[in-house]
Amino acid sequence: QVFSVHKATGFSGREAIITDILHKLTVTNRPLLLYGETGCGKSAIISELGRLVPKNALLIQRFCGITKNSTDLIALLDGVLAQLCEAMQIPVHHSTDGSIIELTDKLESVLHQTDPQNPIYIFIDGVEQLSEAHFAHYLQWVPTRIPPNVKLIISTNARTCKEHAANREIINIDVPSLSDDESKRIVEEYLWKFRKKLGFDSQANAHQMDMLLQKKMSHNPFFLSIACEEIRIFPRFEDVSNRIQLFPDSIHGLIEQVLERLETDHGREITAKALSLIAASLHGLQEHELLQLLKREHEPILPQGIWAGLKRSLGGLLSNPFSEEHALYLFNQRIVAEVIQKRY
Repeated sequence: QVFSVHKATGFSGREAIITDILHKLTVTNRPLLLYGETGCGKSAIISELGRLVPKNALLIQRFCGITKNSTDLIALLDGVLAQLCEAMQIPVHHSTDGSIIELTDKLESVLHQTDPQNPIYIFIDGVEQLSEAHFAHYLQWVPTRIPPNVKLIISTNARTCKEHAANREIINIDVPSLSDDESKRIVEEYLWKFRKKLGFDSQANAHQMDMLLQKKMSHNPFFLSIACEEIRIFPRFEDVSNRIQLFPDSIHGLIEQVLERLETDHGREITAKALSLIAASLHGLQEHELLQLLKREHEPILPQGIWAGLKRSLGGLLSNPFSEEHALYLFNQRIVAEVIQKRY
C-alpha cells in the first residue's frame, strides 16, 4: 500500500485510459491485462485505479519485484488468498505442497464464496517480473471464471505475457503513449514543485517545452521524469536549453547521460560503487546498509555529508516510497539496473 500511494502521488493526465478501464470493469467479468512499454506508466495507473475503487470495496494490490518474495508466484497467491480469507473471516489457506494448481483452484473457489454485494478489486502489477518457476508467465494461475463482484487487473511489458493472456481470453488494454498535452502538463507540474518552469529561448529561437517534446521518447512518463529531474538541477536558463538539446532519444541513452553527470559531479568511484550495490541487491538497500557498505578505511560508515550530495542527484533513478527513517533505495525501473550492470 505504501508503494501504491507513492506511485499515485502526483499522478496527472491519463483520463482517457482510466475511463476506458473503469468502463470495461463494469461491462465484463473477464480479467483485464494492461500492456505497455517500459516506463509507460502502468504502475502509476494501477495505483491511481486503487485510489478510485469504491470506499466499501476490498482492494488487494501487489507490485511484483518490489519487495522480498514479490517475484515468487506461490508467495503471491498465498498472500492474495490470505488477505481474502481474512476479509471474509474464514480459515486462511496456505499451499501444503507448493502446488500452483491447488492454489489457483482454491483462489477461484474462495472468490465464488464472496458476498455478491461486496466488491473486490485485485490488481497485480508487473507480472513479467515473476520468477519463471511454475511457468508463471503463461498466466495459467490467473482465475478467468470470476463472479461479477470481483474485478481483476494484471499488467506487463512482456509481449509473451500478452500472447498467453490472449490464449486465456484475458481482455487486453494497450497503454498508449502520452499525448502532447499530457506530457506538457506532467513537465509543468513536476518543475513547478521546485518553482521552475520552461520558457522561450531567444538564442535557440524555440520554446524549451517544444524542444523537449520533440524528443522521440518525450511521450514516455519515465523518460520525462528523468528529463525533468535533470532540468531542475540546472540553475541557469541557458544551461537548461543546452541540456534539453543534448538529451538522447532513448531511455537507455538518457540513463547513460545521467550516470556520466553523476560521475563528473561526485566522482566515478563512489557513484559506481553505490549504484552497483543497489543493482546487486535483490530488493533494494536501506540507507544505513548502503552507508556501511560505502564506508572508507577506518570509517564506521560513510559520512552523511558525502552521501547527501549524491543522494540528491539520484532522484530521477531511485525510488524511495518509505519515510526517511525507513528509507529503502531501489531503482524506478528494471532498465536502470540493466544499464548500471552493463556500465560498471
